[in-house]
Amino acid sequence: MERRVNAALDTQDRICLLQIMTGYGGARFGAVLDGEAAGVTMRLLKHLRRKGGPCWARAMIELFKWTTPVEEKTFALEELPEARRWIDAI
Repeated sequence: MERRVNAALDTQDRICLLQIMTGYGGARFGAVLDGEAAGVTMRLLKHLRRKGGPCWARAMIELFKWTTPVEEKTFALEELPEARRWIDAI
């Protein structure tokens, strides 16, 4: 994912990101220490306008929403058409 996000940021000043996650098995602790992932996360925070994610991430988003100026919303997988409309509405 890091390469795709970096490529988008190389050509656009502001982006919207829709995370579609199926078969999620949990996070790896080592991912926190991954330099490429950390770098794209820091870069993304400066350029992200909207972020849509899975409904099971709602509690985490609510807990940390005060840390970023990004508009975030969660969607169930069956709400994918609505999620795409929301992301594209900017």
